[in-house]
Amino acid sequence: MKSFTLTGASALSPARLRTGLLDPTTWRGQDGVIESTADDALTVSFPLGAQSIPDSLSRFVPADAVLRMEVHTAAEAPAGSPQSAHLTVTVPGAPVMVRVELTAHPTAPAADPTAAAADPTDSADVAEPASTRAAEGAGSTLSARTEVESSVPLFGPMVESALEPVVRSQLSEKFDQLADLR
Repeated sequence: MKSFTLTGASALSPARLRTGLLDPTTWRGQDGVIESTADDALTVSFPLGAQSIPDSLSRFVPADAVLRMEVHTAAEAPAGSPQSAHLTVTVPGAPVMVRVELTAHPTAPAADPTAAAADPTDSADVAEPASTRAAEGAGSTLSARTEVESSVPLFGPMVESALEPVVRSQLSEKFDQLADLR
């Protein structure tokens, strides 16, 4: 098994990222076909072009291959708390599985040096507590712990090594798209 971790940042809150993971329109915009949805799960498939498969592995992948991704999110955490999801990526008919543990931790928004302090006697313009602003408007620090596993007898480690850069590249691209949801 090959393991690696990708990290990144998003201006979106962990709760908004969790919502985006479960939103079918997020994936349709990336040429995904929604196979099933539930309150905390979604299955989507993507066409898998021949150019995204290393030549050394093409004999293990069916000609009409699709990439199937199952997303399962943990129960929604309170605002301002980390959100997590488990993604399982397979190519039906190919002896490979990719598992991703995705976690979004809230980051505090940068302080606005131009903001004036609120007058405590003015009830119409009372400043919101910093903890509330951070919980609702915080960005996120993203972490994706990834495992690539192949069940090819004797050659599994070779297949995993060949797939790691492809998975890393594809996941990084999806990771960037997720971080930039609007």
